[in-house]
Amino acid sequence: MTNDDASRLTSLRKAAIFLASLDDETADELLAQMAPEQAARVQREIVALDDVDPAVQRQIVAEFRRGQSPPPRDPYP
Repeated sequence: MTNDDASRLTSLRKAAIFLASLDDETADELLAQMAPEQAARVQREIVALDDVDPAVQRQIVAEFRRGQSPPPRDPYP
C-alpha cells in the first residue's frame, strides 16, 4: 500500500487504521463514544487489518489530526 492508496481507503478502514495506531485505552475511549453498531464495525475492521504501510498510517493519523477526513453521509457503510 502506498501513500496514493491512502486516498482510496474507506472511512471505515481509515478509522480502523487510526484507532489501531493508538494505545488501547485511548482507542477504547473513542470506540465507547460511537454508536454500538459503528463501534462493532470498526472493531471488525481493526481485526481484519493486514500490514499497513507506515507511510499510509502516518498520512491517516495526520488527516485525523488536521480534521481533514470529511465524514460521509454514512461514515461506516
